[in-house]
Amino acid sequence: MRGSTAGKRSCFELGFNIVPQKFTEMLLNFTSASSQPAVLFLHGFLGNHTEFHSVSSRLEQFNCMAIDLPGHGKTQETWEYSLPNTAEAIVELLTQAQIDQANLVGYSMGGRLALYLALTYPDRFPKVVIESGSPGLKTARERSQRIQHDHELANRLEADFQQFLRDWYNMPLFRSFAAHPNFEQIVQERAKNNPLELARSLREMGTGMQPSLWKTLESHRQPILLIVGECDRKFIEINQEMAELCPTAELVIVSDCGHNVHFEKPEEFVDRLQHFLLDSQSNL
Repeated sequence: MRGSTAGKRSCFELGFNIVPQKFTEMLLNFTSASSQPAVLFLHGFLGNHTEFHSVSSRLEQFNCMAIDLPGHGKTQETWEYSLPNTAEAIVELLTQAQIDQANLVGYSMGGRLALYLALTYPDRFPKVVIESGSPGLKTARERSQRIQHDHELANRLEADFQQFLRDWYNMPLFRSFAAHPNFEQIVQERAKNNPLELARSLREMGTGMQPSLWKTLESHRQPILLIVGECDRKFIEINQEMAELCPTAELVIVSDCGHNVHFEKPEEFVDRLQHFLLDSQSNL
């Protein structure tokens, strides 16, 4: 890895060309010295680059980086927020920052993106941690139905953002997350996002728009750590199938938490992360 920054908690914005006549800026935040192994954190829907702060602040042996994904935080783009476009943008951003390789940690939407990056650019991303993520939907019919569902969600988000947030976090998969002592503060942070940009993200980078990665996952030979919460039955089933399909995938089910493991159980999440990233055997 080549580094481009030194010192603690510096941050800067990089601009770069994705394709001719398309220009983008993404916030790329470094939290430690650039000579250390790089870890790029990818937040979930409604989040921003601060999503994993409680985790990255405990990983002093790594060069932790985080970005605002398109439609979130400070990143607002003119190009389509598709998974392939976003992945290409991230690769180019790391190239501009002179980072040849980075391990990935992605949550939910960020987990889907992390998996796409790892499968599409395996030489750039040697290890990937996917928290409550998936390889997408298997059939065209499922994707079509999900696209319709995501468009309906986007319409509701644009109509009344505050009500959308209340409804979103009332979903069963967030029930244990709502009991977190900092839950209200976290939701207030989510409310700082631009609802029109979030709606674009739902329509253009939602699960229905994602290409299915199931077949590609089967042939992947680099280490993958899958993390899910014990109370998140849907994603346990998805990730169990992923672990059975991919010979280099390891599944960890964290007790007494739901979809958002890194907020609900940060200590265990960090322990699992460190063990996986530092284990030389997982490079094989």
